[in-house]
Amino acid sequence: MSVYTVREQTSSLGPLPSEGSDTLFINQRFEGKVLRGATFTQCTFANISFKDTRLIDCQFSACVFENCYFRKATLQECNFPASRFIDCELPKTRIHSCSLGTTRFQGTAPKYAVLEQSLPGEPNLCRDLCRNIATEASALGHERDARRYRLRSIEEHEKALKRGFLWSDQYSRDHYPELERFRALGAYVLSRASGFLWGNGELIRRLLLNLFGVAILLGPLLLYLARDHLHGADTYWDCLALSVACVLNATEITATSATGIAVPITLFLSATGLLFLGLFITYLFQAVTRR
Repeated sequence: MSVYTVREQTSSLGPLPSEGSDTLFINQRFEGKVLRGATFTQCTFANISFKDTRLIDCQFSACVFENCYFRKATLQECNFPASRFIDCELPKTRIHSCSLGTTRFQGTAPKYAVLEQSLPGEPNLCRDLCRNIATEASALGHERDARRYRLRSIEEHEKALKRGFLWSDQYSRDHYPELERFRALGAYVLSRASGFLWGNGELIRRLLLNLFGVAILLGPLLLYLARDHLHGADTYWDCLALSVACVLNATEITATSATGIAVPITLFLSATGLLFLGLFITYLFQAVTRR
């Protein structure tokens, strides 16, 4: 038996409860009803069917929903501070304008499109909630939603770091004192750079496009401008071949040697190729381990 089913008293949801405190509601059907303006504090809802039910303007403080069924249910303008959803089913559930800043999910992952409107406006709260749901969605095999939550958590984390450095509000002033402000700035810059390179490990297309841009566009252009310091590369196409060879760290396949300013260019291209290879292997490892 779950530890959350140990409450001071047990009660029924029927017909329409208006409040509850330290109460267990278990093994009941509360279907097709409208519950408006109810307040529950430290209550447990275990194995409850909320199918087709509308919960409107309700307060669930430190409550637990465990093995509950929310098919086609509507949660509208409800507040769930410090509440938990454990092993719940949310097929075709509609969630509108709810407060979920400190809510946590376990074995449960609402679809991103369903929850997007109700994600917290505070960057730190939104970041933590999205991280939580991303982990659960990935464990449940919902990788597309998991990725959307991970990308949103990264976006909100960058917002929190930026606000921390700028001291945009009192929360930032309290959590990012003098030295931490500059650490936040450093973390923000690194995160933005990682996002540009490969979407912080989430966007393989961006990594491949950047690799293409360096090997096919930037590298040949730089080498062509430095062609006077290249021996065996007289045309743009020779520079293109050398650029690709450098990125692949296979310069031995070309009959070209570099001197002067061309040397750091070839070294830059080779280092870039190694960096992209490492990032690609990391991406594959993450993709495999998440499954």
